[in-house]
Amino acid sequence: DCDDTVAGAEVGAEERCDGVDNNCDQVVDEGCTGPTDHTGTLTSDEIWTEQGGPHRLTGDVTVPVGVTLTIEPGVTVTAGSGDEIFVEGTLWAIGTADDLVVFTSDKATPTPGSWYGIDFKNGSTGGIRFAEVLYANVGVRMYASTAFVRDSMIGFSSSYGVQLEAGPPVGGDVAGRFVRNTITGGISYPVYADVDRATLLDGSNSFIGNGTDKIYVWTPPHQYSSTALNQDLTLQALDVPYRMASHLYFGGDTAPTLTIGAGSELHFRGG
Repeated sequence: DCDDTVAGAEVGAEERCDGVDNNCDQVVDEGCTGPTDHTGTLTSDEIWTEQGGPHRLTGDVTVPVGVTLTIEPGVTVTAGSGDEIFVEGTLWAIGTADDLVVFTSDKATPTPGSWYGIDFKNGSTGGIRFAEVLYANVGVRMYASTAFVRDSMIGFSSSYGVQLEAGPPVGGDVAGRFVRNTITGGISYPVYADVDRATLLDGSNSFIGNGTDKIYVWTPPHQYSSTALNQDLTLQALDVPYRMASHLYFGGDTAPTLTIGAGSELHFRGG
């Protein structure tokens, strides 16, 4: 083991295009064509390959409407302070169980909040699977997006690991949108969710090991709010409680139903 700070860095290991001497031959990234720098708004579809890595954000990157960014298995994406990926179009970051896609800080010794994270905007699409999103402010933010996050680890965030806003999800199909993920090591709550987005969460995820191991759920402030719930809602049992930010009101002409799954725990603030 030639580098105790990097898991799997040892003699005979496969070399990866990630800026690390993975196979301990004192040559970094042999056979790779990178590093490749990225900044600004994409003008056409792009594929970020492992051979072209490591891929470095040197400023914010925006994927506009009508454009697709595909990040291949094994790619490492590093980001500087304040850098962020904005997705208005489509982002596919799909690794494999043995070949993850990694988003992380460009710092030698990263700390929570070393970069800003991945932001899926209103109407955006795509997915993240078999990936790690590390040391961001908010690891993944989804605002009325149909994108999914599956089989991934979001760790060491300075704010929330994941922020889910503006539901119901576009397309209406919530099953499998956010499953089998681990959110850990964050300074604050693992998840911030508008109450009508909290339905995305299920018990296949792990939310343990953060500063506050609860799901922070934003709720309408009063029954006359334009955001008072007028649709059915199910909160499934998780490995942490839900922390309701305020009162929970249901309204409208549809007679909505709140279903609380067996084993769920809801915490309300006093007063």
